Amino acid sequence: MKRVISFLLLVVSTISVSQTEVLVSGLNNASRLFLDGTTLYFTDATSLRKIDISISSPTPEIVVDGLNNAAGLFLDGNDMYVSDFSAGRIIKADVSLSNPVAEDVITGLDTPNGLVKFENFLYFTDNNSDFLGRIDLNNPDPSVEIISVGLNRPLDLTIYENLLFFSQSIPVSSTHRISQVDISVDPPFITEFSNDTDRPIGLSARTDFLLVAERDANIVSKIDITTGFKEIILSNLNSPVDIVSNETTLFLIEGENQNMITKIDLILDKNDFLNSSEIKLLPNPAKDFLHVVGLNTLESFEIIDNKGVSVKKGILNLLEPIPTTNLAQGLYYLIINNNISLRFIKE
Repeated sequence: MKRVISFLLLVVSTISVSQTEVLVSGLNNASRLFLDGTTLYFTDATSLRKIDISISSPTPEIVVDGLNNAAGLFLDGNDMYVSDFSAGRIIKADVSLSNPVAEDVITGLDTPNGLVKFENFLYFTDNNSDFLGRIDLNNPDPSVEIISVGLNRPLDLTIYENLLFFSQSIPVSSTHRISQVDISVDPPFITEFSNDTDRPIGLSARTDFLLVAERDANIVSKIDITTGFKEIILSNLNSPVDIVSNETTLFLIEGENQNMITKIDLILDKNDFLNSSEIKLLPNPAKDFLHVVGLNTLESFEIIDNKGVSVKKGILNLLEPIPTTNLAQGLYYLIINNNISLRFIKE
């Protein structure tokens, strides 16, 4: 199954198309991912596990068992920090050992979820207590320092340089929010980053942009950290809840009851595909019609709205425009031949 991808083009400017495969299935409510080289760690209802992504059909191995709805995880050297959600604690384990043992970092929490370490602080969200906090790992008996309270079911955390991003799962004024925190200043400064997502359960920061797993929209979006511009890069997913990536591959937790990890390989050979730089959409913004200029052959097309919903499909006619009169005003993506994604605005 192919899906349109339009990112991770850090050096070459080609269109990248993904090939998707189920890497692992039959999981028990998988929650969060952390990628370390060829080792992909993930949490589930009872444990921290890992798979080797360099081999085909990898078998999950238990790293730490006996957890209670394990959630966020973050690796610092050999120490893996894990939010033990329903146990109200954060643990760590030395994953370089053959039989790692869970060690309590802090207990007495409510429902710790997302985790990120920056310098000597471990930042975390507490889902049901609606706050973002941190603990000082240099303190052998740390206490919680509250960064922000009154949140709306804060979930995942990710970090880019000195900016910490966290998502909230309960909408405010019908929109879900992603906020950012500048943790280079004291006290940390919080601002709204995006209010244009649909249940942003999973976040992953890459160079200059944020990848967002939007569960209720069944999409992955890419948001520019500097401009806030959002693009849909994967659609028609199955309730995605987390995402990580390296330079060539994406990994997603999705499926009924979060029961599988999917692998999405990126293809960066522009000779295999159409050249998007030669294709133009006119007029843009569009009102009643949209001309596709630069095509020499008949190609299939699909129009997807900003929530990832397919609103129109067909075959491009080289002489006739695409009618857009019935589209509501807003941002859309024209996907040509499951390959090229071009954005346009309906006015």
